Amino acid sequence: MIALKVSKIYQSLYIHSIGNQLMKEEKYKEAIQCYTKAMELDAANAVFPCNRFVELLLSATFDFNCL
Repeated sequence: MIALKVSKIYQSLYIHSIGNQLMKEEKYKEAIQCYTKAMELDAANAVFPCNRFVELLLSATFDFNCL
């Protein structure tokens, strides 16, 4: 049981690192998918949702010309 939990933590960290690389390449949609998967594997890691939030902001299209 403990080995399975550790395995999921390592998997989440690996997927998170892929998301970080995708973010550097400005592939926001793919990075969001990685962070989401990392969150599913390790919900206790607070960094994953923070990174996902930043990616969602970076990928959003804002229209500031509201006139």
